[in-house]
Amino acid sequence: MAKKKKFFKKKKTGKINKKLPSNSRSITEKLINDHSVFFLGILLIILASIFVAYDFYQNFKNQDVSLLERQKVVDDLNFWNKSVIEKPNYRDGYFSLSLIYYQLGDYENSLLNLEKAMDIDPNFEKGKELEKLLISN
Repeated sequence: MAKKKKFFKKKKTGKINKKLPSNSRSITEKLINDHSVFFLGILLIILASIFVAYDFYQNFKNQDVSLLERQKVVDDLNFWNKSVIEKPNYRDGYFSLSLIYYQLGDYENSLLNLEKAMDIDPNFEKGKELEKLLISN
């Protein structure tokens, strides 16, 4: 068999060079030997975790507040409905129901309750103001 010629010839030296090229060696050796990069990474992870936990807490707190507000509106609605059932000629009860429905964006129910309040007292000034708002919507 004939010996094949090698395209690249190996240099035969006694030492094997395992070092990186000189221009990048100084940067990488400093990073490998310096533990501050590791601790900086850990610090960044801890700070990101704190930020995410704080954001989660704020969202949870805001949700709690909105649930309490929603419950208060439902309680007010139930209260005024009961008072209107007990006292059908109670103008302020119908007006309060009208305001609550207006705040909820239910303009039809707001207008119905306002009409009942205005039937009881046609000269009710606050009712006239709310009626102007409802008609514009």
